[in-house]
Amino acid sequence: LDHSLSQSLKRHHNADVPIGIVLSGGVDSSLLACKSSEVAPTPFPCFTMDFKQTEFSEAHEAARLANLIGTEHTVFNLHEESFFAQWKALAWQTDAPIFDNSFPATSELYRQVRKHVKVALSGDAGDELFLGYETYRADQLASVLRQGGELSAALLRFASRAVPVQFGKVTPSYKLRAFARAFARSAPRAHGGWRELAGHNSLIRMVHPEKRAPLSEFDPAVRYESIFQRVKEADFLTAMSFLDLETWLPNNILVKADRASMAHGLEVRVPFLDKEVVQLALSLSDKQKYSFFQPKKILKELLYQKIPSYPRNLPKRGFGTPMSEWLKGPLMSSLHSTTKTPSPLWDWINPTELTRLGEEHAAQKADHGFLVWALLALVGWLEQLGEERARARIPNARIHIENPKEELCPSPA
Repeated sequence: LDHSLSQSLKRHHNADVPIGIVLSGGVDSSLLACKSSEVAPTPFPCFTMDFKQTEFSEAHEAARLANLIGTEHTVFNLHEESFFAQWKALAWQTDAPIFDNSFPATSELYRQVRKHVKVALSGDAGDELFLGYETYRADQLASVLRQGGELSAALLRFASRAVPVQFGKVTPSYKLRAFARAFARSAPRAHGGWRELAGHNSLIRMVHPEKRAPLSEFDPAVRYESIFQRVKEADFLTAMSFLDLETWLPNNILVKADRASMAHGLEVRVPFLDKEVVQLALSLSDKQKYSFFQPKKILKELLYQKIPSYPRNLPKRGFGTPMSEWLKGPLMSSLHSTTKTPSPLWDWINPTELTRLGEEHAAQKADHGFLVWALLALVGWLEQLGEERARARIPNARIHIENPKEELCPSPA
C-alpha cells in the first residue's frame, strides 16, 4: 500500500504549476500530505476550511498534522452571513442541481485555494476503497439486528422516537432515525437508505396528488440490488463498498469536486483513484481494511508508521456545513420568501409542505436540514435557469446573479 500510494503521488505530482493538498485533518488527506515529502523536495502546502461551530471544525487537527510534517498551512473560514447572500448563485454554479450540503464549503475552499495553487490533491475515494464511512458500520450492525426480527424493529422505532432531536454534524439522533427507517430492508437497499434525505412516503407526501403516480412507481434502490448481485461473492463490506464506488462516489463526491473546482479554474486530482491503488484496495479482505471500532484501519496503521504521534482515536467528521443550525437563522427567512415566490418546482411540490418542514425544523421537532437545503438549492437553480432563458429570449437582456464573484469569506491575514 505504501508503495502504491507513493507511485500514485509521483504520477499526480507531474505538473509545471504549483500543487497543494486539501487537508481536512482526517486520515486520507493527512496520509497524502505526509507522503508528499517523498515525491517532492518539500511537502505540498495544505489548505483547510474552518467553521466557527467547533464540531464542524477540523482546523486544529489539520494544523497539528501540518506542523508535524513541516509544511505551509492556510486556513479559510466560511461565514454564514456571506453564505446567505450567495446561496442562489452557488446553486447555479453547479450547472445541474447538487443537493450535498457540503458543496457551499467545497466551492469556497476551492475558490480560496486557487489563489495559491493551480492543482490540488484531494483525499476523496479513501472512504469508499478502505471502508471508512459510518454507513459500513451501519451495514454490519444491521446484519446482526435483522436476526432479531420484529423485536429489533420495534425497539429501534421506540428509540428513534424517544431520543430528542439534536442539531449538529450527522448527530446520533439523526443516524438513529435513518437507521431505524432502513435497517429492515435487504442489505443493498438498506445501504442506500442510510443516505436518504427522507423516507419515500415523506417525499411522496410533498408532491401534489395528481403528480404522484410516476414517482410512486420509481424505485431507485433497484440499482443497488443490481450492483450487489454482481459482487455478492466478495466479502460483505467490500460488496457494500462497490455500491458506493458505482453510485455515491461518481454521482456525488466526484461531481461535487469537479464542479466546485472548475468554477474557479482549479484542477483537483484524486490519488486514491489511481488504478494500482484501486486494484490493491479491492483485493484486500474486509479484515485487512476494517474493524467495527477502527474503520479504514490499514490506512491508519500506515499513517501511524509515518507519524507515530498522530492521534489514534479521532472521530470521523466528514466534510459538511452547519446547515441544520443555519436554517434556524437568517436562511429561514429565505425559505419563507421562497415559498411565496413563483417557481416551476411548485408545479410538483406543494410549497406548504416546504413551509411545514421549515416550521418543524425551527421548532427542533425534526432535523430537516439536508432535505430543506436540497429543496432550496433546487429552487435557486430553477430561478437562475428561468432568468437565463429570459436572457436568451430578449435581445441584450442580462441575467442577474447575486454577485457570484463576491468573496464568501475574507482572505486569511
